[in-house]
Amino acid sequence: MKIEDSNQKMAVMHQMNNRAERPDATGAQAQSDLVVKPQPAGDKVELSGMVPSMSAEMVNQQAMRAQRVQEIKAQVQAGTYQVDSRAVAEKMLAKVGAGTTVH
Repeated sequence: MKIEDSNQKMAVMHQMNNRAERPDATGAQAQSDLVVKPQPAGDKVELSGMVPSMSAEMVNQQAMRAQRVQEIKAQVQAGTYQVDSRAVAEKMLAKVGAGTTVH
């Protein structure tokens, strides 16, 4: 998606700007950032076997969301999109803590 691409580019630019702003004429500090630093012996990370299935589920959810967005865009462009004002009002009231339903 374009949003992800632009976010990634912005993150890279931010990282490059941070390195450029460092007051190190030799570039030694920037080089040391690229070196893998040893971790303390007590720290340990274990990833469960669920990670691949979670990842696949996230991809599926993103695809479904993208499809829904396209459907809504098409409805808006065609002038057929209708907002459920009752549902909007109820969610607004729930957000402010009123806890009542609209009649």
